[in-house]
Amino acid sequence: MDYSQYPAENQALRAKHFTEKGMEMVMTENLVDLVWGDDRPARPVNPVKSLDIQFTGMSSLDKQLKVKEKCKEKNFDVLLVTTLDDICWITNCRGTDIDYNPVFFSYVLFRPGTEEEKPQTTLYVQPSKVEAIQEYLAS
Repeated sequence: MDYSQYPAENQALRAKHFTEKGMEMVMTENLVDLVWGDDRPARPVNPVKSLDIQFTGMSSLDKQLKVKEKCKEKNFDVLLVTTLDDICWITNCRGTDIDYNPVFFSYVLFRPGTEEEKPQTTLYVQPSKVEAIQEYLAS
């Protein structure tokens, strides 16, 4: 098992499950990475574009406010978004990093804030990919 791919709590639960079945979990390096090695292609650095509201149906801020409501219902202080289509939805941005899918490699850290505050959305992406939409992202 590549322990770098699982949270510690999940590792402990899995280890307990396997131990109860008479099996042992062994830590290894990521075998796929070892086999892929230096032949692994570099990630694309294609530019990201923002979409007009006519295509998204709702502003990014309106979407964030809806997510903020859900975070409050669940009593979340922070939400880490890792699914690329969800990131595209909440930011109203699209990319071409994966063929035939309008997504771009990134992560979002969403902080709903207090009742009076606007939510804070931090997009983690390679800076060169968003140079053309800096003004949009800052708004």
